[in-house]
Amino acid sequence: MKRVIYLGAEEGFEATQQALAGAADVMHVAAEPEKVADALRDADGLLDASMKVKLTPEMLAAAPKLKIISCATTGSDHIVRDGLEQRGIPVRTL
Repeated sequence: MKRVIYLGAEEGFEATQQALAGAADVMHVAAEPEKVADALRDADGLLDASMKVKLTPEMLAAAPKLKIISCATTGSDHIVRDGLEQRGIPVRTL
C-alpha cells in the first residue's frame, strides 16, 4: 500500500485518512525536521498543511519512493526544488 506523510493539524489528518482510506496509509508526522526526514525515506507522497519544516534537497534525495508533494497552502517557498524536476516529482499548491 502507498504511504502518504501528512504534516499539519489533527483535523486535516483525519480528513486525509478518510479521503485516502483503502488507497494509502496516511501517517501524521510532527513538524520537526528530523521526524519529517525520517518519515520521507519510505513515503510515496507528502501532504504539507503546515509549512513549518523546510524541505531540503538532502531530505528529498533520501526519499527514493516520493512521487508527489502537495501543499494545502498557496505558497511553497519552504520546499527547495533542486532535483525534483529531474525526478519528475511535481509540487502542487492550492
